[in-house]
Amino acid sequence: IIMKKLILFAFASTVFVSSCSKEESLNPEGFTAINAANIPQAVQSTIQQSFPTAKVAYAIIQPNALYVADVTTATTETQIVLSSKGAIKEAFSKIDSTALPSSVLTYLATNFPGYDLLHASQKTTGTPTGYRVELKYNTEFYSVLFDDKGAYVSQTTGIPGGPKGGKNK
Repeated sequence: IIMKKLILFAFASTVFVSSCSKEESLNPEGFTAINAANIPQAVQSTIQQSFPTAKVAYAIIQPNALYVADVTTATTETQIVLSSKGAIKEAFSKIDSTALPSSVLTYLATNFPGYDLLHASQKTTGTPTGYRVELKYNTEFYSVLFDDKGAYVSQTTGIPGGPKGGKNK
């Protein structure tokens, strides 16, 4: 259930992130951005040490257990999931679609012809590593996951909290 929450959260926040410029603060959709004072010090310390000059927006995935930090620097956008003790569980970095493996692009063109790419990211920390593509196809939103070689893994349909509630396929 935690993995489902993470996937749903990742989809919601990346849809929102794709509509933000780097100058805007991030506020993940489906989760309320909260004041850093409500985030464990260990989480804040990890982010501060890793990204000392970044803009950071925090949200809670699971109270007293999992937190997310949307980190924006001058050159990168990264979404990091951390434990309450500050351990980084996973991190996705925003990438350009040209950085996706050709097998990902072929899969998307075949299964979602004419899709609108909203956001692409590469999971650089956590197991397994791979790629996540957020897209809109026929008025529906999808979060499609691929492994590190570009092979299809799974997808989530709908925006969490929306009419379909983010269903896995």
